[in-house]
Amino acid sequence: MDVASESSRPSAVGRVNVDGIVGMWIPLASLWAMVGLTASGLFGGGGTIPMWVQLIPFALSAVFLGMPHGALDGVVVARLVGQPFLSGRVLGLLTAYLGVSVLVVGGWSVAPLVAFALFIGITWFHWGQGDLAHMIIAGDGAHLDTRFRRITALFARGALPMLAPMVWFPEEYQATFAACVSPFVETLPSVGIGWETASVVAGVSLSGLIALHIVAVAPHVMTHGREVATDLLELGTLVAFFATVPAILAVGVYFCLWHSVRHIYRVAAGGGRSGEPTRWADIGRTFIDSAPLTILALALCGLLGYLALGQGASGLDWLGIYLVAISALTVPHVLVILWLDRLESVWTP
Repeated sequence: MDVASESSRPSAVGRVNVDGIVGMWIPLASLWAMVGLTASGLFGGGGTIPMWVQLIPFALSAVFLGMPHGALDGVVVARLVGQPFLSGRVLGLLTAYLGVSVLVVGGWSVAPLVAFALFIGITWFHWGQGDLAHMIIAGDGAHLDTRFRRITALFARGALPMLAPMVWFPEEYQATFAACVSPFVETLPSVGIGWETASVVAGVSLSGLIALHIVAVAPHVMTHGREVATDLLELGTLVAFFATVPAILAVGVYFCLWHSVRHIYRVAAGGGRSGEPTRWADIGRTFIDSAPLTILALALCGLLGYLALGQGASGLDWLGIYLVAISALTVPHVLVILWLDRLESVWTP
């Protein structure tokens, strides 16, 4: 054995397993934070939480985890095309990215009800997409060995933050809808079937999707028991979380501590070092890389809010504008992540 080469290897003593901490322990801590909030809701605390407190996670998401996770798209695009961030091809793609965002904002002004429905549908797909990718890349998706099982996982996971609040907190869901569309209309449009009926439809759809996924993965209980148990434990925790924690608070916490954390780790872990473990420098670099586009997105969000709301707007009004801005960024963001999914074989069992 070559003694010199052996001695040059980094010692395992004192080495920090960043992949273990960020890939497993931080999502696990997020899970337990949700369990704590769920317990608070079960014991009656949820109904006494003031609206300004419920808005705090969304406010924090503008500068911490939430908006930055999408602002990494420039880095992802540069990595996907294999060219520097300031190369002509990357800048051209990012220009198209912003063009799609502008079109989405225009869609809100022309057909706000359709824009809201599309926002819910696209976010449903994307948040399920994020969970699916995490399970596959983090190694807990061995039971998702067919495309059908992966599709059931995506739609069941994505349905939870989108449909569960409509089932258990329909009034907050309706208030959020009003906050999103009211800057663009004088009179709120009708949802057609009524909010009570929509709540029932959402409950039936959510139950059916979860049941379908359970049936799909059940044959792997004996062969991939740990992965199936992890999957269903997370599903059950999310159901309890969204059933007991007020909708705006629940979705804000989920956006930051669940979806965004997992995406930031995914980008950091895929830093192009081919099989090497993730370093803390990779995690820090993702936040630095996200800063320019985060600042730009916040400036555009502030301008949109000023033009649509003026002065004296409530916190819920600003939440509506923030969600419109997020919807404008989500559409091209989903396209970028679909590209990344293909590269990382998320859809190829």
